Amino acid sequence: MDSTVMATMTLTALGSGALVTTQGWTWLNLGSIAPVLLAGAAIGWLALRRRGMAAA
Repeated sequence: MDSTVMATMTLTALGSGALVTTQGWTWLNLGSIAPVLLAGAAIGWLALRRRGMAAA
């Protein structure tokens, strides 16, 4: 599991470095919108689910 996390961190760091070097910060920021929205939606869904379980 630790190897998977470290490999993912390495690939994303290299990818973001290459993207910043070739395209600039604008594209890096635009590319991060989807994962941030997905994480926010998952947190919202989890909060609604927990609220429903607490009411039951």
